[in-house]
Amino acid sequence: ETNKVPIRDGKGAIVGVLGSYRDITSRRKAEESLRQYSSNLRLLSEMTADKAGGAFLQSCAEGLAALLGVPLAIVGKRCLDKPESIDIIAHWGGLPSALSKGCDLSGARLDRRVFAEPTRAFNEARVHYGGNDLLECTRAESFVSVPIHYPDGSVCGCFIALSNKQLSPSVEHLLPIVRIFACRMGISIERAQTMRELEMRIERASLLESVSRQIRASLEPREIVQSTVVRLGLGMKTDRCFILKFKDLPQPHVALVSEYTVEGVDTIDSAEINVSESPMVMGMIESDSVVAINDLNETEWTGKQGCFFNRANTKSMIAVQTSYQNRVNGILVLEHCHEHRQWTEDECDLVKVVADQVGIALGQAAMLEKERNQGRELVEKNKALGKAKSEADAANQAKSEFLS
Repeated sequence: ETNKVPIRDGKGAIVGVLGSYRDITSRRKAEESLRQYSSNLRLLSEMTADKAGGAFLQSCAEGLAALLGVPLAIVGKRCLDKPESIDIIAHWGGLPSALSKGCDLSGARLDRRVFAEPTRAFNEARVHYGGNDLLECTRAESFVSVPIHYPDGSVCGCFIALSNKQLSPSVEHLLPIVRIFACRMGISIERAQTMRELEMRIERASLLESVSRQIRASLEPREIVQSTVVRLGLGMKTDRCFILKFKDLPQPHVALVSEYTVEGVDTIDSAEINVSESPMVMGMIESDSVVAINDLNETEWTGKQGCFFNRANTKSMIAVQTSYQNRVNGILVLEHCHEHRQWTEDECDLVKVVADQVGIALGQAAMLEKERNQGRELVEKNKALGKAKSEADAANQAKSEFLS
């Protein structure tokens, strides 16, 4: 940038020129960078403006991959039971099939970088993080990572852009945009999770009403328990749901009375557990609290309860006793067999409420059955009494006829 002014003598004639200049290259570069930044931000904003939920995350992955010039970008949600792993909920580019169900980031401690460290473009990735599943499967040589936070600040996932070649130094200037969209992704993930939780609560309220209505509509024990395990198993999306009936004679034990299983999961069939030989069952009988186990392999319980709670590769289970008038009459159990499951407080509350209703229904049904049995016994006694009376009358008549 130059400025020039003429130098004049006393008569006003120009006798020279006074000039100044300064280098504005850095300012022009900054202005161009700002224009490019604004243009990129506007394009990405327009690209995702009308999107929500999974579509928004997919658009973010696509737009940020194009912005950074990488062939693959993924949005991962942190797993609750394995915080060093992610479920890939959106991606752009060719995702290897080995990563379709998620990825363990613990190899070479890559999880520490993507979840805890600030946004950064990282070259020579496989030199420093060689052996990590994600980098090995994608053959990535460089990556950009940024943690995704919920609005409260807790980490809920990460965004990772991967390339099989070195990243351009200009990528560093694009990282603020990546951070902005990481914040928006965090808000989107939280909103989607809140909606799912709301939908689940509505579904479970409907499930509870359905189970309660079915229980009230019948006093037949088999119909009650079978309807309950089927509706509860389907509503909770579990692999197996069953009810054990408690009997205290000849010795305290529980026996299977009804069961629901999904296709491909073995049934328990008929079996019994001696309460004294099963710490797990004994604990359920003695306590009315819900037993929720996310990983059955981590429990220290041993004994014959394995025939129920450790068969068919059961991963997680939730169980609670059923009772009537403060007397235990059974146990309601739900199992997850294909993968571990994090049981929520809402799920525990729902199972507890259903178990309370089942306990009451079973107790009342047992009383009705007892009354029916007593009625049948009374009928049989009356028949026997009538028969004896008829025989006595016949004998008396025969005696009278003989004496006459």
